[in-house]
Amino acid sequence: MSSPAKLAIEKSLSSLRKYYNIPPDAWYSYLDQIKRGEHPFPFNENEMRCFFFSECLEIMRKGRFSKPYQISVENKEILEGRSADLALGWTDIGSFIAVELKRFPAVEEVKEDIEKLHQATEAKAICGFFLALCDATYDYRKNLDLRALDIEENGRHSWFAWKTIKPKHLDILIDALIVFLCPSGS
Repeated sequence: MSSPAKLAIEKSLSSLRKYYNIPPDAWYSYLDQIKRGEHPFPFNENEMRCFFFSECLEIMRKGRFSKPYQISVENKEILEGRSADLALGWTDIGSFIAVELKRFPAVEEVKEDIEKLHQATEAKAICGFFLALCDATYDYRKNLDLRALDIEENGRHSWFAWKTIKPKHLDILIDALIVFLCPSGS
């Protein structure tokens, strides 16, 4: 990659840094609200996206982000023919933070989505978050080897974290996963 192109990407990613904390902060707030019964457990991914979107908006409002807020649902392409569930903070060269959400996915589905998001971060110089609510009885922590997908537990260009919650009024445990991916050249 030429030096001016690399500088443009670095500048673009730098302008997105103020958005980096929104997805994890919104995710953990959302999980806490599910646990306390302030948000019902989502029936599907659309409902999950709506609740998560509202948490992102609340963080942006409290953080006094410029309006109109740079947040959208399913209108930013991450790979040919595939849009992000949610996008934050787009730039002049088309970079943005992509968020993918899954509710009770199969392990193979998680792997496929993370691999696609990983490809998108390398191809489009975006950062991405993968967020999933998983039934804890399926033991995703054991059956999903994130390190085999080139995701470090606490790395510079990728990280992941698990949190187990028990939603109020439900008799199940939920393993919540968050994965962060950024281009390895950033």
